[in-house]
Amino acid sequence: MTSAGPGGPGAARDALTAELRALLEEPMDAARGRERALLDELTAQPEIPIVLFGAGNLGRRTLSLLRAHGRPAAAFIDNASGLWGTVVDGVEVLSPADASARYAADGLVVVAIWRTEGGHDFRVTRENLRGLGWRRVESFIKLFWGYGADALPYITIDLPTKVLEAREDVLAAAAIWSEERSLREYVAQVRWRLTADFAVLSPVEPNQYFPDGLFRVGPDEVFVDCGAFTGDTLLDVARRVASWRAYHAFEPDPASFEALQAAVESIPARLADRVHLYRAATSDRPGTATFDASGLSGASLSAAGTLQVDRLALDDVLTVAPPTFIKMDIEGAESAALAGADRVIREGRPLLAIAAYHRQADLWELPRQIDGVANGYRMFLRPHAGEGFETVLYAVPPERLVEA
Repeated sequence: MTSAGPGGPGAARDALTAELRALLEEPMDAARGRERALLDELTAQPEIPIVLFGAGNLGRRTLSLLRAHGRPAAAFIDNASGLWGTVVDGVEVLSPADASARYAADGLVVVAIWRTEGGHDFRVTRENLRGLGWRRVESFIKLFWGYGADALPYITIDLPTKVLEAREDVLAAAAIWSEERSLREYVAQVRWRLTADFAVLSPVEPNQYFPDGLFRVGPDEVFVDCGAFTGDTLLDVARRVASWRAYHAFEPDPASFEALQAAVESIPARLADRVHLYRAATSDRPGTATFDASGLSGASLSAAGTLQVDRLALDDVLTVAPPTFIKMDIEGAESAALAGADRVIREGRPLLAIAAYHRQADLWELPRQIDGVANGYRMFLRPHAGEGFETVLYAVPPERLVEA
């Protein structure tokens, strides 16, 4: 599972660790300057028209941020032709061609789309806009950096200086990865958090939660699905395995939970009869919490939420058959849910597939947390979607490895 460099795997790891150290030795003032660069430029040139590419949720969030700081947006650009000529939050939506004809010569376009689903990729969008005459194309990330605490954190995005402040923790986590491939991915992810350069990220890999060549799943697994959403993982597992001993699915969002119930009804009865549904969030202790229920994949526990949901600890719920496979994709609540699964991890030694991208520091904090609980586990990192999304930490008992 380790690809050796010219000097062997040890030399390759040493080179990657040295690369990481060099990244983390950047002077703090240099990082602060990078954080402020775009906003300083815009402040010095108030006449520059700002156009936002993407009239969706992130575009509207960016517009609100600009307005809060006294900076209007000249227009939205959107690829959806149905939006052209409409007004979103008081701002006209234009086609790429029309917006370029008006503003490309002296304007700045801020790309406020962040997800490769649906065919979007920042680098492709930037090149397309440059082909239409735009000289200045920037990601929303650099604008958010400039506005600091008013804009951040936003999912994985946070200030580069926070990475440098966590230097020792970042380096400590680097030693945990069990192969050169995972360490290389880790260094790339740290570099992206420091630079916002999407080009440094690795190509995506298929088979999320079931990556090629790491481990096998059998017919007698006890699956635990934290953040079951609409049943997408449930349906994928049902396609992969002929049977399971039990499947425990946790989902607090009402709309998603309803879709999850429908997903259960769509699978064979021999599997559906062994599915246990919980309309609840997983955390470190039982109780209730406020939840921002949107019915979308980003629905999460949030102090700004309006819905009260139950909160459960896996140690309290899974008291009969110990889990053999735990998946968590719960919008930044992974650390708390892992703390609430301390016993079942120590005693049952399940496979762990944990989303490691919802908070900037998840990348180095989650592997260290798991390493303190899961004795002897091997740690792997895989990217399953573009632009930093769906980065999964796999913690595998040695006896479950393919090579075992």
